[in-house]
Amino acid sequence: MNRRTAPDPLVGDVLDGRYEVLQRLARGGMATVYRAWDRRLERIIAIKVMHESLSTDVNFTAKFDREARAAARLCDHNVVAIYDQGFDHQRPYIVMEYVPGSTLRTLITRKAPLTPIRALEIIEPVASALAVAHESGLVHRDVKPENVLINGDGEIKVADFGLARTVSAQTATHSQGLLIGTVSYLPPELLTTGKATSASDVYSTGVVLWEMLTGSKPYIAEQPIQVAYKHVNEDMLAPSVVLGKSHPGQARREPIPDYLDALVLSCTRRDAQMRPANGRELLHRIRVVRKGVERGLGSDADLVALAFPAAVSQAASTQVLTPDMAATSVIASSQTAQPVLSTPRSTAVTPAPDDVDENDIEQTPVEQLETLFPAPDRRDTGVVASPRFPKLSTSPVHRRRRALLAAILLVLLTLGVGSGAWWLTSGRYTQTPSLINMTEVDARPVVAAANLTVRFTQGYSEDVPAGQIISTDPSAGSRVLRDSEIVAVVSLGPERNAMPHIIGLGQQDATDALAQAGLAIGRVEQAWSETVETGHVISAGYDPGTMLRPGTTVDLTISKGREPISIPSVVNRTLAEANTTLTTAGFKVTTADGVFHDSIPEGSVVSQNPSDGTGHRGDTITLTPSKGAEKVHLPNIRANEQVSEATKKLEDAGFKVRVDWPYSLPFRRGVVIDITDESGKQLLTDDQLAKGSTVVIIAQ
Repeated sequence: MNRRTAPDPLVGDVLDGRYEVLQRLARGGMATVYRAWDRRLERIIAIKVMHESLSTDVNFTAKFDREARAAARLCDHNVVAIYDQGFDHQRPYIVMEYVPGSTLRTLITRKAPLTPIRALEIIEPVASALAVAHESGLVHRDVKPENVLINGDGEIKVADFGLARTVSAQTATHSQGLLIGTVSYLPPELLTTGKATSASDVYSTGVVLWEMLTGSKPYIAEQPIQVAYKHVNEDMLAPSVVLGKSHPGQARREPIPDYLDALVLSCTRRDAQMRPANGRELLHRIRVVRKGVERGLGSDADLVALAFPAAVSQAASTQVLTPDMAATSVIASSQTAQPVLSTPRSTAVTPAPDDVDENDIEQTPVEQLETLFPAPDRRDTGVVASPRFPKLSTSPVHRRRRALLAAILLVLLTLGVGSGAWWLTSGRYTQTPSLINMTEVDARPVVAAANLTVRFTQGYSEDVPAGQIISTDPSAGSRVLRDSEIVAVVSLGPERNAMPHIIGLGQQDATDALAQAGLAIGRVEQAWSETVETGHVISAGYDPGTMLRPGTTVDLTISKGREPISIPSVVNRTLAEANTTLTTAGFKVTTADGVFHDSIPEGSVVSQNPSDGTGHRGDTITLTPSKGAEKVHLPNIRANEQVSEATKKLEDAGFKVRVDWPYSLPFRRGVVIDITDESGKQLLTDDQLAKGSTVVIIAQ
């Protein structure tokens, strides 16, 4: 069942107001490593923060601080640089160089066993870093693949200098007796005595090289304590022997030469006196062996002797050996593991099967390890004690001379210590002078008098006139190292940006233009516009070119498009009335040709286009006027013409016909006597009447 990891409380926090914690990278037995952002120097760094359980010990935190300072003095491109250290959230922390990439553990997991030349290429920078540390008086004490970092360019750096030693110091003195480290790489003397020297780092480095060449760790057991037992009581096999059994194909293609075997075996001797004494000696042997591998030498007795001189010297002390015999002796001695320490009588440890893997040992009681692995008894080693000092003379003259010499030495020592203490605590420091409101010319001699250098940058200020200093970093009165550089910001005066031309732009384009000018959008209103299309800027709060303070808000008026107007109906109105009504509403008016209309008087509007709905100001409306009713000539109707014939002629001409019979006669002839309009007016042939009007036939 998967469990979701609880969020780290430090992620998102800012240590000492400067280091913003971005992401947790790794968590170990003593500390957690985070990726962080240095707000002051604007760069990515790594921060290692001690666990709360260890930070409560005052002695531990004090030693942690001292060792961090010591490790910070290591200046080598193969050492992860330490930038700063501090104390926040009741825990000490170290600020280190951030190395993007992977660890040697990842490379071993994916590609081991490595070829001899590749393994030497990787281990050489590690030895170089150890050489620098050992010459500075530092012992790493935790050399392992997890502490070897490989960046994207293939550059190799060793991490945890100082911290490993601090942890070890805590281990030796803590009341609970905790031994911190990775059991697969711990040297025997650290397990038996709890003390480590530069040769201890050489042992751990040899184990790392052994693992790169073989693809596995030299000792595997079910319990870490059993692995530790093997480190103390068993000699390691030569890497070539293990590679031949586990990877015979690679052993044939990329064989491990005997002098590389000798180098690994010399580093992993249980007797620290048989190993290279320190990182510098180890680096020399690695470079010699690497040259032999690069030249393609398969076997070389002279290189074996150079890689493992202690074994050759030991063999030579018992018999005279040729170089070939020496090489054979060195390699053969690694084929079987002979215990150097007997199993303790008080505790029996049974080694676990070799097919069980083991990882790191974080906390093992020192008392238990000391019981399992007691320190070797040196009384029976045959080592001759060093001679005593000669007996000092007790004559008064000699005693006075010694007293005077001791007094002089004491005075010189006191002066030296006092001067050194003054220099370290006060003498090498000075204070940042106050440069506020000074010009650049005036500030330079003031900075020089304070034994500092200055770099000028520029910035805007609403209060400080142009050309005068706004601020300094560090601020005035801050304690800084002599000859260090301070940064002074010179005022450019108030910052002002020109209002861009945004009339007619779309709203998003106008917003982008204002943002580029350092301005912001204020209140946004909408209005009708007959000239600006929908969604574009009609007007802005400031005219183009106006100089404004950065961040000033600019109000905008955005077009809603043309305003819709209701179209009034002017049908049956006179042309003059219709034209006035439409023009007042905002429309333009045109007049079409007139048409005849029976009911609408001449000069009045018969129709309009468009007739109703909505339009926009300035739209054109076409009016069609009436020409009145259409006039038609009266057809020729003769007297005494048959009523039926006359009726047909009038109807064909477009008239309506009504027949009146005014006379009461015994019979009707059915002829036309006369024709009139509806009012009784007599009509004559060829008179014009409105089409559709009624013609009355007077019949008899």
